[in-house]
Amino acid sequence: MKSLKMRLVLIFTTVIFFLTTVLGFVSTQVVSQNLIKRTHSDLIEIAEEEAKYIQATRDTELRYIDALAQNALIADQTVSLEEKISFCETEAKRTGYQAFAFADKNGNSTVYNSKREKTNVADRDYFKTAMTGEMAASDLIVSSATDELVIIFAAPVYKNGQQIGVFYGRKDGQILSDIVSKVNYRKSGYAYMVNNQGTTIGHKNKDIVLKQDNDIENAKKDSTLKELGKLTESMITRESGSGDYTFNGINKIVAFTPIEGSPWIIALGVESSEILEEVNAIKFILIVLSLAAIIIGAIVTIFASNKIAKPIQKNNRSCSGDCRRKF
Repeated sequence: MKSLKMRLVLIFTTVIFFLTTVLGFVSTQVVSQNLIKRTHSDLIEIAEEEAKYIQATRDTELRYIDALAQNALIADQTVSLEEKISFCETEAKRTGYQAFAFADKNGNSTVYNSKREKTNVADRDYFKTAMTGEMAASDLIVSSATDELVIIFAAPVYKNGQQIGVFYGRKDGQILSDIVSKVNYRKSGYAYMVNNQGTTIGHKNKDIVLKQDNDIENAKKDSTLKELGKLTESMITRESGSGDYTFNGINKIVAFTPIEGSPWIIALGVESSEILEEVNAIKFILIVLSLAAIIIGAIVTIFASNKIAKPIQKNNRSCSGDCRRKF
């Protein structure tokens, strides 16, 4: 009877263990997939909201430059250079610009500051666009006046209904890094920006921006960056989307979206392990429940086997006496 009881316990606990293991595996897989899917969706949504914010910030700067360009003081040739410099330096200090400048129709530019730098910006895209009568903002570029990374906001200047040149303001190129460094998602998530060539133009690590890091080019030299390079190639198609990549053994989820009216794309990433922390908690609960189910199942099986064994034992004793009388 002990052998029967042990076999019943072994069979039922094995069945319970198998069922709880399968159930636990299926449950964690479903939960993991749903969490990852939801994270992709959440990151895209956040990236799109941040893209709208950056676009609005850019448009605000353009409207401000356009307003300055329409100031009579800028186009009036009777106003001395000293007066223009005084006005523009005061405005630059008030609004966070490095400097303002005016370029004539040939691109010959004079910076309205105490240094009075002169340069030619005729080959710059922002100048060409502004000369068509539209406001324009540059990509992150190296200033021809200071050799620093800057962003230029430009607008056409008119006098008596005729365009006479372009007025533009120069801002520190790190403003994009300042914006994205404030974007967070959970503990490990952060944002960064690339342009249409895949070059990093905004990052919490500003050194990456200063060296004009490009993951597409990096992937050509380092095979470990292949996944990240392909993801960056997806970004510069200027379609919202998301993807995954692994770097230094860390899996990451990244979503991205273009910033309308600019050559910029914002991306937002997070470590997969942080997202799956909830699954680890579920796994622990399932393990505890499985152990509890096995223990309870064993106790119930022992109790049930005792109920089954007693009649059999009683019947065996009765049979033993009758059998001896028969034989």
